[in-house]
Amino acid sequence: MIALDSEQMLFAGTLLFLLGLLTGVAMPLLRNKRMGLSAHLVGVQHGIVLWIVGLIQARLTPSPMLDTWMSWTLLLGLYGLWLAMLLAAIWGASRALPMAGSGFEATRGRETVVGALVYAPSLLIVAGTVLLLIRLW
Repeated sequence: MIALDSEQMLFAGTLLFLLGLLTGVAMPLLRNKRMGLSAHLVGVQHGIVLWIVGLIQARLTPSPMLDTWMSWTLLLGLYGLWLAMLLAAIWGASRALPMAGSGFEATRGRETVVGALVYAPSLLIVAGTVLLLIRLW
C-alpha cells in the first residue's frame, strides 16, 4: 500500500464533499431524515477535513511510512463514518446512534453493520489524526 499524495487527498475530499451534498438532496427519500441530515453534515464536513489534510500534506517533507498510515486511516475512517450514517438513515438503524436514531429500529444484522461502521471508522479517524499530529511535530 502506498501513501496518497496531496492531490489524491484533495480529490477524495472533493468526492466526499459531493457525496455529502447529494445525501442532503436525497434526504426526503430516507427512512430517518434526522439521520440523513447527520449523514449530509458528516459527508460535507469530512470532505473539508480531507481538503485540509491534502493542503497540509503538500507542505510537509515526505515520510513514506507515516504518510501511508495517515492517509489511509483518515480516508477509510472519514468515508466509513459517512457510509455508516447513510446506511443508518436508509435502514432506520438506531442502536449505535441513539440521538439521531430515536424512534427507529432496524434488523439485528443491519444494526450490527451500522455499529461496526460507526466504531471502527471512529477509531481510524483518531489514529489518523494522531499520525497527522506526529507528522506536524
